[in-house]
Amino acid sequence: MKKKWIVLMIMSVLLLLAACGETSPEPTVEPVEPTAIVESETAVEPVEEGAVVAVEETNGRQFVPMGHYSFEPVEAYQWEIADAQMFMADSTGSIMISVVGVPANENTPEMIMEDFISGMEETGSGTLERGEESVIVIDGVDATAVNLSGDLFDSPMEGQAVLVQPTEDWAIFMLALGSLSENEAQWSEIGQPLFTDMLGTMEFLDKTAVAEQLVASSDEQCPIAIDPTYGYSEDNPVRVGDGAENGSARATAYLDNLIDPVGIPITYRLSDSSPHGDDVISIYEIGSPMVEEMINLYIDQHNYSELMAPVGFSCEQAFSISAP
Repeated sequence: MKKKWIVLMIMSVLLLLAACGETSPEPTVEPVEPTAIVESETAVEPVEEGAVVAVEETNGRQFVPMGHYSFEPVEAYQWEIADAQMFMADSTGSIMISVVGVPANENTPEMIMEDFISGMEETGSGTLERGEESVIVIDGVDATAVNLSGDLFDSPMEGQAVLVQPTEDWAIFMLALGSLSENEAQWSEIGQPLFTDMLGTMEFLDKTAVAEQLVASSDEQCPIAIDPTYGYSEDNPVRVGDGAENGSARATAYLDNLIDPVGIPITYRLSDSSPHGDDVISIYEIGSPMVEEMINLYIDQHNYSELMAPVGFSCEQAFSISAP
């Protein structure tokens, strides 16, 4: 079984992430390629140009702070982490597991589940029949599980979709599919037990753990603030510096480098400016498909301090703004 359908599934999930934010502002640019990929020296067969597939065969708990969860990879399965998403597959490409965390945006679990499944049908050029629904417990939280069967990417499939909301404002969607092209029992005998075991390793991260993990996983290219007020308060603004002459351009360069939890560049507009002591703080409204409402970000164009991404966001590349 070729890995082509797994590559398509990966890209499909990326495209579906906006499903939970239909009332959110549209991005002004195309989604960027996923980053923060885990790699090893294990060889994999070539895939189509533009696909992102990484391999890791080392077990141990893996943290996905932008998705608000952690998990333990299945032994000998290939896996990757890309921002808020995790993808995992066996070496033959016959079983795929995907997990992604997204803001709930006041949508019900049923709406979120249906958005993802119907979107997968559209991008996979097929149909998935919704079967038996059940309640399972993941890390102490009730989750809705729906059995699936049908065809996607010209292959018969069986699998299961799971939706859990560990907090009122955050949802985690989990999907496992097995291709039945070469083995009609691939899902029932292998995929389902394996998915159940993997779900048993899932743990959810609260806001404190998310902040700590983001800081631990950040690097010199993109430090992420541990202080939740950074950029979100007039008393703790992003300080790009260089005054009236170049401050605005530096603020724009900073904002152009910010990406949301799934790697999509933010949208922004200057909303207001307000006096703050001897300085003036510029207020920008920023948003993305992952943010239900525009967020105020405070930028000081007169003073400078080391630049970081505010909690909940990351960087497309290293900040190119140094001390003036």
